[in-house]
Amino acid sequence: MNLRQHKDSIRLAAKRTAAVAVAYCCLVLALLAANAIHNRAYDPLDAPRFNALLIELNRTPSDTALKSRVRLLDQKLRSDYRRSRAFALDGFYLLLGGIVLFLLANEVERSLELQVPLPDSNVARRAGASAPLSRGAVLTMGIAFGGLLLTLAVLSRHDAAADYAREASIPVTQPLAPPGCGALRPGAQATSQGTTATTGSINLQPVAISAKPTGSLLGSGTMNQVAAAAPIQALPTLAPKVRAGFKAAVAQPFCPKAWQEEWPAFRGPGGGAISAGAPDFSKAKLLWKSNIDLRGWNSPVVWGGRIFVSGADKQTRAVYCFSALDGHLTWKHEVPSGSPPPQVQEDTGYAPSTMATDGIHVAAIFVNGDIACFDFSGKLLWTRHMGMPENTYGHASSLAVYGSGLIVQFDQGSDPTEGKSALFALDFSTGKTVWKVQRLVQASWSTPVLAQVGQRVELITCANPWVISYDPSSGTEIWRASCLTGDVAPSAAVGSGMVFTANQGATLSAIKFGGAGDVSKSAIAWTYTEDLPDISSPLATGKYLYMATSEGAFTCLDIHTGKKLWLQQYEAGLKASPILDGKSICLIDHAGALHFIAPGPTFHEIGKLELGEEAGATPAISAQRLFVRGKDHLYCLGARP
Repeated sequence: MNLRQHKDSIRLAAKRTAAVAVAYCCLVLALLAANAIHNRAYDPLDAPRFNALLIELNRTPSDTALKSRVRLLDQKLRSDYRRSRAFALDGFYLLLGGIVLFLLANEVERSLELQVPLPDSNVARRAGASAPLSRGAVLTMGIAFGGLLLTLAVLSRHDAAADYAREASIPVTQPLAPPGCGALRPGAQATSQGTTATTGSINLQPVAISAKPTGSLLGSGTMNQVAAAAPIQALPTLAPKVRAGFKAAVAQPFCPKAWQEEWPAFRGPGGGAISAGAPDFSKAKLLWKSNIDLRGWNSPVVWGGRIFVSGADKQTRAVYCFSALDGHLTWKHEVPSGSPPPQVQEDTGYAPSTMATDGIHVAAIFVNGDIACFDFSGKLLWTRHMGMPENTYGHASSLAVYGSGLIVQFDQGSDPTEGKSALFALDFSTGKTVWKVQRLVQASWSTPVLAQVGQRVELITCANPWVISYDPSSGTEIWRASCLTGDVAPSAAVGSGMVFTANQGATLSAIKFGGAGDVSKSAIAWTYTEDLPDISSPLATGKYLYMATSEGAFTCLDIHTGKKLWLQQYEAGLKASPILDGKSICLIDHAGALHFIAPGPTFHEIGKLELGEEAGATPAISAQRLFVRGKDHLYCLGARP
C-alpha cells in the first residue's frame, strides 16, 4: 500500500468515526430532551398530588397517618428529582465526549485532505462534494452545542429545586408509623375509626393489615414459664424529635436464662448468632446425618433435645422433628394446602424461612404466607394464612419469638406509601393477633432480632428504607433510622452497645441505642460501604464485626470504628450467616465446607470440615453439638463420647 492509499484509509476511518459521533450525539440529545420534558412535567416544587396532601394536612394537622403519607411522598419526589438531575449531568458529560470525538475525527479528515500535494482533474468535483459535508458539520456542531445549552438550562433551572430537595422537610410531631393506642383482644383488628371487630376462623384466612399497632401487651413470661423473663410494660407514645448528643444505652443480644442452652429461632437466642456455653467445634467430628425428603433452605431450631426443620416443593409442605441424640425422625407432618405457592427461584425454594419455638409450640411459615403451628408431639394446633405476599421471591423472612408471642415480619410491595407491610405478634397457642403495626417500608426478607437495652427489650427490624425498633410487648415504635436501600434480606446484629445493619448497594451502619424517634442523623456512629452482604446477616462480637457475601468475601471490621482489619475470599460463595461458638466463628460455604475461624485482628482458620453436600442454611448450636442442614441431609457434629 502506497502513502496515498494509507492516508485515504485513515481519512475514511476518520470520516466514519465522525458519522458515528454524530449519531451518538443525536441519541444522547434525544435522551436529554426526554429527561428535560419529564422534569418539567414532574417538578418537585409543583407536584399536584403532594400539594393536595399538604392542603389536606393543613385542614387536619393532627392526622398522623396523613403526615406519614406526606413525608413518604416528599422522600419519593426528592429521590426521583435527584435521579433525574444526575441523569442530566451524566448526559452532559457523555454529549461533551461525543462532540470532542467528532471534532477530533473531523480534524483528522481535514488535515489529511489538505496534505494532498498536487491537484488533479477531480478537484472541482471533490470541492463540490465537500460543501455538503461542511454544511453538515456546521449543522451537527450547532445541534450539539444547542444540546449543551439545553442541558445547562435544565440544570440551572433546577437550582432552587435542588435547595428544596436537600433541605425541604415536612414538620412531623408523631412517628411516621402511628404509635400504639390501647389494647386489642387477640382475634380483633382495628378499623379505620379505631373500634375493634372480632375476626372469624383463623384457619387459612387472609388477615387485614391494621394501620395502627394494637393489642394487649405481650409479656415475655405470659403463657410460657419455660422461657420466662421480666415482662415489659408498654412504652409511651414517642415523638420523633431527635435527642441530639444522647448518651448511648448499654445493649446486648437478648437471651433469657432458659434460652442459653437452646436455639429457638433463626441465629439462635434473640437472633444474636452466639452460643455462650458452646465448646470449640473446630476439632468436632461428624456424629450422625439424617435424610430430609423435602428440601428447604431454612436453618434448624433446637429445643429440649428436639430439632425442627421444614421442607416443601410445589405440591407438598411438611414439618420434621428429629432427635438431637441420634438423628432419628421422631415425627413428620404435612401442612394442609393453602393458596398455591408463588413462582420462586431455586436458591429461595418453597421453604426458605426458619421456624421458631417457645419450648411448648413450634411454628413454620412458607413462601405463600401460610403459618402452621404444632405442639412437641406433632399435633397440628392451628394454621393461618397471612395473605399472598406481594414481592419478588415469596415470603422468606424467618419467624422470631418473644415469650409466648410469635413475631412475623410481613413486608411486601414496592411503594412504602401504600402501607402493605406489617409486623405481627401472634399468640403462640392460638395463632390470634396480639398486636399488629403497619410499616411504611418496601418488601423485605429480613428477620427481626431482639436486644436487651438496659432494663427493656427492643425488637429490631430492617427494610428499605428504615431500621425500626419496637417494644415487642405492644408494637410501639421506639426509634427509626433511614440507612437502607434495595431488596433487604440481611438481619441486624447487636453488639458492643450498637445495632449493625447492612445491605448490598446501601451501607453498613453502626447505630447507637438510647435514642427516640428519627435518629438518622444523631445515632449513626460510623458507616462502611465495601463488600456488603446480600443474603447473609452480620455477626457482632465484643471487638469485631464480621460480614459474608454470596460472592465469597468474608470481612472483619473493628466494631468500634468500622476499620477493615482483613478480608478472606472463599470461592464457593457464602449465603449462610456466620455464628460464634465457644472459641471460633463457624462459617459454612455454599459447597458444604465448614470453616472455623479464630476471632481476632488477623485471619486464622483453625479448622475445616467438608460435608460433601451443597449448603446454604445457617448452623445451629445446642447441648454441646453443632447442627447443620445441607441440601438433602441434617448433620450433627460434636466431640465423640
